[in-house]
Amino acid sequence: MTELTKEEREQALRDFETKQNKRLSVGKTIVIFIASANVFLSIASAVLIFELVYLIALIVQIALSVALISGITWVRHFLAVRAILNVYNNIRVVLGVSAAFHFPVWVIVVLLAELVYWVASCIVLFVDKNVVEYMYAKKYHRKTKTVIR
Repeated sequence: MTELTKEEREQALRDFETKQNKRLSVGKTIVIFIASANVFLSIASAVLIFELVYLIALIVQIALSVALISGITWVRHFLAVRAILNVYNNIRVVLGVSAAFHFPVWVIVVLLAELVYWVASCIVLFVDKNVVEYMYAKKYHRKTKTVIR
């Protein structure tokens, strides 16, 4: 085996750091998008159905979103499991709404869009390597050239 020269090692390290910083940046973008979308959905629910339960849910969702962005791992798992439960619930509602009631088409379209969002959110939170890297970096405050705070 040939040994790498000092320049080749330095280049390999720079390449690794570049790739890692890109992963952290993509992971941060995904996490912020999911957190923001969850808050938006909670705000929409609180506005459409103005009840105390939805206002409390909004406050809890904001806290969970801040925790997710901060890199708290159990929140990522909690939100992924919640997404699975929302998928199940949306499927039940869509099947029930379309079979038993005559709601406007836009209601079913919104429910189906939410269903797609929850499926994507669940998959991304559980398996996306960029999200995992970002959460790990936030949790352990790893110093990189990319600002992740």
